[in-house]
Amino acid sequence: TGGSMKSGSAAKYPTMSLEELKQLPVQKIAAKDSILFLWTTTPLLDETFEIMKAWQFAYKTAIYWYKIKSWGLGFWFRGEVELCLLGIRGKVKAFP
Repeated sequence: TGGSMKSGSAAKYPTMSLEELKQLPVQKIAAKDSILFLWTTTPLLDETFEIMKAWQFAYKTAIYWYKIKSWGLGFWFRGEVELCLLGIRGKVKAFP
């Protein structure tokens, strides 16, 4: 989890704060016309949209990874899905 529990991701490996992620210079190194694929979990959707906006990408759609054989983490629906958000900046044509 990304929460404050001792079992959260910060207890297992180094993490970055929301502000640190937003400050990454993605908008400076990405091409003027480019696509961003950004993985997230459902509890962190609001924060992920903030990051995408800070990097100057506009959200378009998402793909979902359903973890069929996994007993997910979390308290409400056990988090058995992760999302990969697709954002664009500039002029990018949709996939054929």
